[in-house]
Amino acid sequence: MLKAKATLFLIFMLSCVGQVPAAPSFLTTSKQDRASRESAAGGYALLRELAEKESNVDKILILKNPSERVAKVLKDITDTFSDLKSEWPNGLPDPSTLPSLNKVLPDTERRARASIESETTKLVLTSSGADFEYHILLSQVKALGYADHLTRALLRQEKSPRALALLKKYQDKFRKLNNRTSDLLRDRASKRSNK
Repeated sequence: MLKAKATLFLIFMLSCVGQVPAAPSFLTTSKQDRASRESAAGGYALLRELAEKESNVDKILILKNPSERVAKVLKDITDTFSDLKSEWPNGLPDPSTLPSLNKVLPDTERRARASIESETTKLVLTSSGADFEYHILLSQVKALGYADHLTRALLRQEKSPRALALLKKYQDKFRKLNNRTSDLLRDRASKRSNK
């Protein structure tokens, strides 16, 4: 009887050779969830930084006097990002829990962004008339396009219904503002080229 059990056990073990058991689903899910949460936290940190900067874009109107249409779109951009910051607690992660951009972005990317920001600021501050409007609108088309795509990426990762609703609302606002700003930019680019 013992010999029969040993033989059956040996046959069973041999039939299992080459089969690798799958990792338990709770381990895989946990690792995937952790990576997804870390990625989303980085995305939220980038969106929060963008909201901080863009909620002050209308401050340029203290120094510059663009056309009424350009001033209006700059105020609307400021209002939209200010509203996002105000609504942030209604479903998005607490900003104090988000990682610093030093952890989110590689050093080279941070330096490249700082260089772009410095050059853009210089162009905006040292230009006037149609050139000023062109440079400020170009910078805002880039910022709004980035905000649109960043919220789109966060929408793919997010599971919270409240966060999803808020992200969708602002992605739509960013896209519409980007379309308006792009239209103004095309108009200013043609005026600039007719000089």
